[in-house]
Parts: sequence; C-alpha cells; structure tokens
Amino acid sequence: MPPRTRQRCAAIAQLASRIEADIRRRGLKPGDAYQGTAETTRMLKAGAVTVNQALQLLVKRNVLVRRQRSGTFIGGSFGASRREVALERVRILMYDHHLVEEGIFESGMLLGMQGELPGTHIQVDSMPRNVADEAAWLAQFIEQSLGSRQREGFVLFNSTVGMQRAFHQSGLPTVVAGGLYASIEGLPYIDRDQKQVGSLLAEYLLGRGHRRIVMITRQRPGMGPGEYQVADAVSEVAARLGLSANSLVARSLPHDTAVVRCEVKRLLEGCDERPGIIVRPWQMIEAVYGGIESAGLRPQRDVAVAVADYFQPGALPYPVIRSALSMREQGARMAQLLLGQADSAAVLIPVRLEVPVNPKP
Repeated sequence: MPPRTRQRCAAIAQLASRIEADIRRRGLKPGDAYQGTAETTRMLKAGAVTVNQALQLLVKRNVLVRRQRSGTFIGGSFGASRREVALERVRILMYDHHLVEEGIFESGMLLGMQGELPGTHIQVDSMPRNVADEAAWLAQFIEQSLGSRQREGFVLFNSTVGMQRAFHQSGLPTVVAGGLYASIEGLPYIDRDQKQVGSLLAEYLLGRGHRRIVMITRQRPGMGPGEYQVADAVSEVAARLGLSANSLVARSLPHDTAVVRCEVKRLLEGCDERPGIIVRPWQMIEAVYGGIESAGLRPQRDVAVAVADYFQPGALPYPVIRSALSMREQGARMAQLLLGQADSAAVLIPVRLEVPVNPKP
C-alpha cells in the first residue's frame, strides 16, 4: 500500500479509537444517541472527511449505527463481550486461479458462511495477478470500502503480506483464511494446523524408508506462512530421527506441467537416496508422477508421494491430509470470526492423514 494511503488508514483507525474512548467516557450504552459528524469534527480537531470515514469504520464494526433523518446511535456491539455485528455484505478476496482450482463454490464453504449470516450478500472479488498492480489496487479498494455506508466484512484467501498489512491497518472487519505473516498481529484467522500437517507427512514418508523429503509448492511471491510451518515440522521430525540438515528440499514451482515434471526428474536423478515427495497443491500431482516416471521410477512404489491439501470429499488413490472440519463447517467458523462470536481470534483446524490401503500410481 502506498505511504499516503497507509498514513490515511492509520489516521482513520486512530480517530475511530478516540471516538470509542469518548463513548466510554460518556458512559453511553447501545441505543443511546451520539453526536454527528460536525460535532465530532470539532471535538477531534480533525478534517471532516477523515472524521466521517472514522465514523463509517465504526458503523462497519457495529459500534455505531446511522439512521437517516434520525442521527447516530450506539450500536449493539459496543461494550459487548461477544459482538453481534449485522453485516450487509461479505467480500471474499482471492485470485482467479485459486477460485477455479480450489472449487470454492462447490466446496460448501459459502453455504456454511451463509448459514451464519442469513440475509448477508456474499461476493467474490478478484485480486490482480500481477504483483506490481497489487498495491494500487488495494489502496483504491480499501479507500472505497472505508467510504462505503454498507456494513461489510472481508475474507482474505491466499493473501500476501501486503494484503494482510493493508487490511490490518485499515481497521476493517477482516478474517484471514490461512496463516498470518510475521509482524501481522490482531487479525482473526482460520487455518489447518500446519505443524501437524508437516509432522504427519514427514512421519509417513520417512516411515516408508525414505531418508530425504522433497516439498513441491506452487510458485508465488515467496513461500507463505503455511509452507514455513510445514517445512519446520518436517525438519523437526527429521532431526528427531537423527537425519541430516539437508534432509528437506523445497521447490516453489509455477503451475506448469513441463516445469514440475522436469524439476522432479532432475531432483530424483541428482539424489543418492530416493526422497519421498510432499505436494502442495494437489493439482500438481499428475506432473509430479510424470517426473518420477521420467526418472525411470514408479510413483508410490519407488517414490512415496503424499498430498498436503485437498478440500473435496471422496476417496483418493494417494495419501492425503484431511481437515477435521468440513468446508461447510469452516465457512461457518469464518462467519463467526467476522461476527466476533468465535471463542478466540484464531481457529486451528486439526488434521489427519488418510492413506489408501494400496496407494496407486
């Protein structure tokens, strides 16, 4: 986010905090009247536009309610231990290719969200694929959202650190679907227990007799928090078994069949010991199998392969990590996080490793 936009968001969030402090000082309760923009501008000695955006931010959080021709009132969430925010719209931000590949509309996640948010409009907004365009797009998107009179919540899928930081600084009600990057504190998030994912996969592959592990991930601007945690857990299991520091090899590759196949073949031919392979995401498994076969080896026989993420129900011919919560249940948890009704600001989903009796190539 550009420095000017970042400073404006920080100013709006700071003014919103001062307004909340004023409400507490006055001892106001939900339903009580509060002053309008002009009086608040004089009280805060700030610009009317910025003050109005701060008031709108508090409306989005249901701290304030604005009624046409009636005025501004204290909202139902102010002072409550569990917020009850009536959201008019939830906007899901994700990249087009993730929308297609992860089958979000067929997964039941949206049904789970809608069940917790009856009457709320849920829409998907596509992020620009070019990272260079992201900052300007985010600045415009957040500025428009801060100026909107709708009570909105936001869900970030496969988010970059720039996305997380921008929404964190904006103060808008936001939930991250995935892990938080270092330095991002205070944003609610929901994610599978990635350390458990890494431990289960490492124990399975090493238990198959492999002494090294290759982790194949989708290329993007750097590895995400989930990949870090999986890699750390794999290394911890390897170290516990007395294996060397180079027992884990990570490759972040474009979702291109030829690239994945050739890189897997190159890695296998360059290893003294055949490694087991972790695949993130599952869509790359056919290309990984092709690379194994190109090296003259048999998938799941000579080289064990396990998938770290799969969201659709149904039996699969290879070992795969499954979440303890269905996608519908996960959607419901996301909505609860947006409403402030979850037991904590972080939901870590337990996982299990599902291994077919005879993994097939």
